[in-house]
This record gives sequence, C-alpha cells and structure tokens, in this order.
Amino acid sequence: LSFQCGSVDRGLREHPGGRMPNLTLLSVCPEAQLEFPVSPGGVSGSLSGTKLRLTNISSTLVAYKVKSTAPKQFVIKPSVGSIRKGESAEVQIVRKPLEAGEVTDASGSASKRPDRFLVQAAVVDTEEKKLLLHAAHRGKAAGAAKFWDGVPKDILEEQQLEAVLVDSIGNDTAEAAAKMMSDGDGA
Repeated sequence: LSFQCGSVDRGLREHPGGRMPNLTLLSVCPEAQLEFPVSPGGVSGSLSGTKLRLTNISSTLVAYKVKSTAPKQFVIKPSVGSIRKGESAEVQIVRKPLEAGEVTDASGSASKRPDRFLVQAAVVDTEEKKLLLHAAHRGKAAGAAKFWDGVPKDILEEQQLEAVLVDSIGNDTAEAAAKMMSDGDGA
C-alpha cells in the first residue's frame, strides 16, 4: 500500500463544540478519506481494510488517538499510542462485514451520513504524562484514559477523515484484514 499525501491546511476548522486547532503535531496520510474496498456491486460480506499513517512533525513526543463514529463496524489497531519526533506509526483499520439483512447506502453506512474517523493528538510534555502513556502501553487502559482526560480541549488537535467504499480489485486487502482481526493486538 503506498501513501501519497500533499500539503494540509493547518488552520482552524469548525467543530460542533467550537473551534479546535487542526493537526500541527502530526501529518495524517491519507488526509481526508479512508478508502475501504468492497466487491463489485457493493456486496460487502467480507472484511476490508486500509491503513492510516501518522507522522510526528513536531519537535516533541506526541500522543494520538483514533476514533470512529461507528465503533461496532470498524476495528482500529492500535487506536492509541505515542510517536517520537520525526517517526511514524501505522494504524490499521478494518471494516467488519455487514450483518445479514443489514442494508447500506452508497457511502457504506447504514445511516444517512458517511462514517467518519477522528484523529486526535496532544503533546506529551511532562513526566507524569509520559508515565501515564507508559502504563497504557503496558496494557493498563486507565493510564490512557487519565492521560486524555487531562488534555485541555483548547490544545487538543483534531482531524476528521471520511470512510469511502471503493470497488475492490483483488483479494489481498481482505486477506490482510482477516489476518489483522485474528492477531492479538495488531501491533
């Protein structure tokens, strides 16, 4: 899978809760849409997946979190983590097969709006924050929750991406997605 991303407008965007800074800590690739392959004709009875690359473009350690508007429909691995300056992390996102009788529209969503993903980023600038993230990496979810609860909303950076279904060309993506679903932690 190749990543090709251009420049990103790093200004402010409107959010339902007010204006939050666009991502200046991370470069997100792809920038706006995550494409999920489906078999021709829109039949989506198998797994399909894609990758998201996050690159730390700041001068400090950065924590990230990736969320979905449809958490039961997507598996995100790893959904939280940290990235050292100049390094990248790859996040795998798998779209689960639809349940029998479930109908989707052209966007692949059972609702009117397309599914979206939210990438959040925050600077890890204190020893306490580093310890909380270290605990989270050792499997203690409370460490990650406490870290994110302590991030002031005015410095939390966010970028939204939209899920888009595309006709699949081969079966490689489905096989890779199935392998990821069977792996313990996907890392």
